[in-house]
Amino acid sequence: MKNQNKYYGKGVYTQNSEISEKTKKESINLTKDEHLNDWYATYYDGQFFIDCDSEDYLTNFYSKRSKYKQRFDKWFKGLNLDGNLHLDYGFSTGKTLYWLSNRFTNITIDSFDFNQNCNNIIKYIKNLNPKVRDLTIQDSSKLKYPKETYDSITAIDFYEHTPYKIMVESLKISYKILKNGGTIHIYVGKTVNPEHINLISDVKTIELCESLGFKLNREHDELLTFIK
Repeated sequence: MKNQNKYYGKGVYTQNSEISEKTKKESINLTKDEHLNDWYATYYDGQFFIDCDSEDYLTNFYSKRSKYKQRFDKWFKGLNLDGNLHLDYGFSTGKTLYWLSNRFTNITIDSFDFNQNCNNIIKYIKNLNPKVRDLTIQDSSKLKYPKETYDSITAIDFYEHTPYKIMVESLKISYKILKNGGTIHIYVGKTVNPEHINLISDVKTIELCESLGFKLNREHDELLTFIK
């Protein structure tokens, strides 16, 4: 008997491996933007959020993500976020929060995700990472943070998961909630997956961000750093 997906509430949960890529793609194409979290709760890493039951489960999971870790280290070599109040977009499994916390000794991190399944692991992420202050479930186009709050923002492997119009609204808010002189670090994934519904090029991302007032500060291995 399969596990129940406790958040989506649509009956028996089916593992991703048992759902065809064609079905996933057709489903997300029919999903309205405001119901995108429902699609993720059903189809995206669902088994992880059911199985995760401790901080040890998370650290074991992260230890097997060496490719992502190597990419992270390469991106953040030479960047200094110490002393920052930092906001990370789309915490998902918490791996970016984990490596941010380990790399920067004096950083305070807030984060959000729009996948309701993430509720299941918030307590484990916070216990594992004392530098993480606040984790919430929010719509990235309607973020509820005060103006000029954050010194820095990361949006890594995030915007490929959102419709373009949601990306635009989210970046408008990002500009407002960043302090003057603050930075936003963006990587938009390029792989073709059903959940990657916004395969925007770096050139288009730069054009969009600059049209909203950001200035490109650094382009390193597809990690784009903008300054307000």
